[in-house]
Amino acid sequence: MNYLTFFETATGQKPYDYQLGLAYDETWPSLLEAPTGAGKTEAIVLAWLWRRRHAQNNTNQKLPRRLAYCLPMRVLVEQTRDRVQRWLNALGLAEQVGVHILMGGENAEDWDLYPEREAILIGTQDMLLSRALNRGYAVSRARWPMPYALLNNDCLWVFDEVQLMGSGLATTAQLAAFRAKFKTLGNCSSMWVSATLRPDWLATVDFQDTIRTLHTHQLSDHEWDQLPLSLRLNATKTLQLAKTRFSIEKSEKKPNVSVNTEDQAPSQDDSSADNADEKEERVGKTDKKQKLDPNKKAIELAVEIWDAHRANTLTLVVVNTVDRAIELYKALQAKCVPDPKRGKALLVTSPLDALQPQIMLLHSRFRPPDRRKKIAQLLRMQDEGGIVISTQVIEAGVDISARVMFTELAPWASLVQRVGRCNRKGEYEKADVFWVDLDEDRALPYAVEELTAARTQLLQMQNMGPRALRDHLAGLAENERAALYPAPAGSVIRKKDVLELFNTTTDLTGSDLDISSYVRDVDEITAQVIWREFDQNPNDPLQAAAQRDELCAVPIGKLNDFLKKKKTAAYRWDFLEGQWARAEKIVPGQVYLLQAQQGGYDSDLGWNADSAAVEVISDGLNAADANKNDLLSHAKVWQTLANHTNDVVCELDGILTQLAQLLLAEDQSMLRQSARWHDWGKAHYVFQNAFDKANPPPPQILGVNEAWAKSSGKAARYEHSGFRHELASALAMLQHGHSALACYVVAAHHGKVRVSIRAMPSETPAPQGKRFARGVWDDDVMPAVNLGGGVLAPEVTLSLAPMELGLSIEGQPSWAERVLELLEIYGPFRLAYLEALLCAADRRASAKAGSEL
Repeated sequence: MNYLTFFETATGQKPYDYQLGLAYDETWPSLLEAPTGAGKTEAIVLAWLWRRRHAQNNTNQKLPRRLAYCLPMRVLVEQTRDRVQRWLNALGLAEQVGVHILMGGENAEDWDLYPEREAILIGTQDMLLSRALNRGYAVSRARWPMPYALLNNDCLWVFDEVQLMGSGLATTAQLAAFRAKFKTLGNCSSMWVSATLRPDWLATVDFQDTIRTLHTHQLSDHEWDQLPLSLRLNATKTLQLAKTRFSIEKSEKKPNVSVNTEDQAPSQDDSSADNADEKEERVGKTDKKQKLDPNKKAIELAVEIWDAHRANTLTLVVVNTVDRAIELYKALQAKCVPDPKRGKALLVTSPLDALQPQIMLLHSRFRPPDRRKKIAQLLRMQDEGGIVISTQVIEAGVDISARVMFTELAPWASLVQRVGRCNRKGEYEKADVFWVDLDEDRALPYAVEELTAARTQLLQMQNMGPRALRDHLAGLAENERAALYPAPAGSVIRKKDVLELFNTTTDLTGSDLDISSYVRDVDEITAQVIWREFDQNPNDPLQAAAQRDELCAVPIGKLNDFLKKKKTAAYRWDFLEGQWARAEKIVPGQVYLLQAQQGGYDSDLGWNADSAAVEVISDGLNAADANKNDLLSHAKVWQTLANHTNDVVCELDGILTQLAQLLLAEDQSMLRQSARWHDWGKAHYVFQNAFDKANPPPPQILGVNEAWAKSSGKAARYEHSGFRHELASALAMLQHGHSALACYVVAAHHGKVRVSIRAMPSETPAPQGKRFARGVWDDDVMPAVNLGGGVLAPEVTLSLAPMELGLSIEGQPSWAERVLELLEIYGPFRLAYLEALLCAADRRASAKAGSEL
């Protein structure tokens, strides 16, 4: 199928010239520059898919089998997912190519079990970059290495609207440099996309020498005048300054308005605040004569919005903070009209009549089910009309077109993105953009210098259509353009950090390396919150794992304020102890459990510190994983070790058949060997006794040298606390002469024993001063056992000598030394990929065993 037919089948439209070029050019570009609204998502996704499926190897570059589509912070990802899914459905490829949103939650991750399949992964930069750094936000610790491996091997990264990524942009460049340095299995390339792309943004310490070689793809000059794209590029968006200006009021007087107390927004002093709002509040309090009343300005702006709105069309209002969005939404909901006698705004408390337009609030602090409803409503409002109050969430990934737009003053890059949602298709002969000026006191979360530079240009312009923007920028001096697009600042990740992040084991205090400064700006730091009903102890009964639909992103400052105000606690999952523990500190990206009775969420407003009890939406079915758990060993069916091993080997063979071109023959052989021996440690008496004590095995008598691998029910507590059968497997394999790589892959296949071997704080010490770690004791004896495929593992007496530093008495290196040598040979990305393949085969085999009932 040629690309013209392919594209038209997917979208119902013919591709633009630059979209055709992306599919047919011999070299896939690293940089793509195209105006907002020019169809960059269609261009990238469909060109990647067509080249994967139909391009000839001798004329086109074969692209990776995974596409990671990374969007900036705060933006909505669901519409991008839905559009991609529609294209796949139209092409008949929905069964062959998976589309997944990476958001976290126990029931959210399954794509990483299928490394051989083509997949499109969509997420915001915090969710994707945290996984690429082996610290996946809202993902079980034991699962971290799998997305880490698959996102750093055989994966095409697309970073959309890079001018909005802040400090995360430097991390994308550094990771590209480290993938080149450490090597990957399969192509793992990056593509940076923007309406206004400056390659010097990528000039990080390890990538700066590479940017000169990056290939750029962009619209040709003639496309600006070529139908149908020219309708979009020449759309008129009349620009004018709004009458309302947000500033600190210096009057002690109350605003001259009438307010319904149910609709009154909390004052700045009463509301909890995130980092940016906290700073803003302190600025307002520096002069005791100043009194800030957020409602007055919201009412004034609401009057302007009502006056500018046109019936049966969409009016989009974008403000810079969630608090101001909520204030404005409440004012509009209550219906603001001008008071002609006093020339002031009057807030009328009567409900809106049926003739008034729909009004909707949209921001980043909603749970997924409510966010899905709002996105569906937004798409309906595109046709039916209405007023949408939003924040930065619409700056990327949302394909809507407003007749009227209001936007607060923002950095130039954000303004360009926002205005791109007005008259997007050129369907209106006249469309209006009103910009709301801000005093310096209201600049946060942005820098005053960024707003000053943007204001200077806005005051010189009357039209913000794509062509008008291009021509205006072309006439600026280089220093003026540089002021509009400053290089993102932030922490730069280095080689040492990447190597340290390979190790997923916490220190003895349960702490991890903090990656937050590498994935997003400081003012965007959030945690994930879920709500459950319990009295004082969330472990009585034990609360289940967090599910995707429960998660609500909350700024850390606001969460801390909420906990202090309510005099309540947040709980985090203690992976080592296997229970919910009171959180002493709120950490970015982690999941925290709150009492539903304490409130904190409203389906209409989102995160709301003043709300009543929160509705619990968890089904409570998924147990949270822990260091001492062995959930995969309880697959609802009794299965012998030989039968389970045969299943894993079969699954791995299927994976390797599809990935044969990526892997050396010796690595494939090592993986097949590892699959056969990976569960040898289940022959250990601690593992077998747990089955017998929990629920009786079936009446059948095991044959000679047979052992159970899985049971149909919950196992009893191990008699050696924290027992890990995969460590027993790896130690036995070392003594049996298997390679260090095979032993590592086996030890790591559950994600709980990887770089180090050490005892956990809660372990019961072995008797007589013997060494012990992860429930394995020196001199433990494992009997001979049938591993299937004609392989009989011999009886072995285990030694924990590898946990010691330095050479053993026999002159053998320690476990840590062996892993460090493997890292030196394979690098972190390839080594993680090999362990992920065995893990995927094991999990898939276990899942099939449980489903065949």
